[in-house]
Amino acid sequence: MVKIEDLNAFVQKFRTTLDSVFEIESIEIAPLPPIDGRWLDKEGGILENRHGIYCFVLEDGSMAYVGRAYESSLAKRVWDHLGTPNQDRDDIPGRKDVDIYPNTKWAGHEKYGEKIKKGEFSIHSYEVTPSSFSPLLEVAIQVFCETSNSWPVFNKQIG
Repeated sequence: MVKIEDLNAFVQKFRTTLDSVFEIESIEIAPLPPIDGRWLDKEGGILENRHGIYCFVLEDGSMAYVGRAYESSLAKRVWDHLGTPNQDRDDIPGRKDVDIYPNTKWAGHEKYGEKIKKGEFSIHSYEVTPSSFSPLLEVAIQVFCETSNSWPVFNKQIG
């Protein structure tokens, strides 16, 4: 699988290419701080009201999923995948035996479902401004994954 470090390097090159092709200074692709998978901020925190690309990254640094939030916020799209978190928050910090996301759509995945349910991942994202360029970055990431012969495990397709 593609590693997040490789994706970050690719995104920086892609951003430079956009500058030279479109000569538009107002296009921004800004990486946001990674969020730990034990995140429970249903209000969205740093991802709220932002548009762009998000990635679920496993503990070994490999990308498990790449998605786009073009019309909805990054937070809403992330929560669409995770489902409602376990509400027994007092028991969660420091405990690896509690399913934080028992309703995640990936719960049944043979190899990684349990890791996602337990919050053993991080969320990496790129805010794209203007948001209309989000699909372009998403397709560029798809081509990057295809040419690397490494598709994120939860993606059936990107774009």
